[in-house]
Amino acid sequence: MYRASDLKAGLPLNGRRLHFRISRWLIWTLALLTLLAGGAFAGWVLLLGDVSSSSTSADYPDQPPEIDMAGLSPPEMEKLLTKLKQRNKKLRRDLETLYPRDTYIIIDTAQNKLMLKKNDQVLREAVCSTGSGRELADPNKNRKWVFDTPRGEFHVRGKVRNPTWRKPDWAFIEEGLPVPKREEDRYESGVLGDYGLAFGDGFFIHGTLYTRLLGKSVTHGCVRLGDDDLAFVYQNAPVGARIFIY
Repeated sequence: MYRASDLKAGLPLNGRRLHFRISRWLIWTLALLTLLAGGAFAGWVLLLGDVSSSSTSADYPDQPPEIDMAGLSPPEMEKLLTKLKQRNKKLRRDLETLYPRDTYIIIDTAQNKLMLKKNDQVLREAVCSTGSGRELADPNKNRKWVFDTPRGEFHVRGKVRNPTWRKPDWAFIEEGLPVPKREEDRYESGVLGDYGLAFGDGFFIHGTLYTRLLGKSVTHGCVRLGDDDLAFVYQNAPVGARIFIY
């Protein structure tokens, strides 16, 4: 970039204008690059990783490794400005491809917040509860469980009304009870709310009896919602809708 001494020495007016225009475009380009690197929000880190891992220097062959404008003439600066504009447009197109289309769910496990979106429109924001991160060891066998909500990209695999909970071994061990031998002794109704949305490996978005704990990380890995929010998500998130959890 030009130094203050260069300006005092009599940099041509048109050169200064071009310098200002290029600086402005460089700031925009840097902002877009930062957005690509960090994500439009933290949840897009997973998606952005896919893009960055597949991008190479061949994607932007006109990008110089280092821009030294001190020795550029006005025509050269104008040419550089044109290249930066072209790169800016390509970055914008790349950003647009990162955003999901149709209806999808975003879950922030740090803030215990859930968003239901359609394209870039927010349909519903809700307070939820996610995994506690707590560990539970089986005193009789060499095994343990970690109660985390999985992170990554998933999709709604199925939807069910009035779900019944099939209690796994850890549910009995946690209560200090023996693990039942009969399968029918594992089932419990009325504890998961009116609706459930399965997203794989036994994990659900479901209701809760403990609404006072919404907003806290207290679950065994599932995502809990209040009754009204759960009903809305159930009605508006179709089977196949993507779920992004971070």
